[in-house]
Amino acid sequence: MKWKINESHKVKKESKKLAAEIVQHYQAWKQLIVDQGLEGMLSQHGLHEEHLHGGLSHERSVRLNHRCLVIGA
Repeated sequence: MKWKINESHKVKKESKKLAAEIVQHYQAWKQLIVDQGLEGMLSQHGLHEEHLHGGLSHERSVRLNHRCLVIGA
């Protein structure tokens, strides 16, 4: 099954402010999701996927590093 990533318009603008390392991790994460789906992402060491709580309980997050988090449904 092919996955598609829908990014908000803010992603390109905000990514210009981030360190190159974080942008590279984000690009690699996106490619992994498109190519292998969630199963492929979960099999990768170092990508810490978790459920969110409270008002975002229907969404999940992946930590790209100790300061940057990707949130998605």
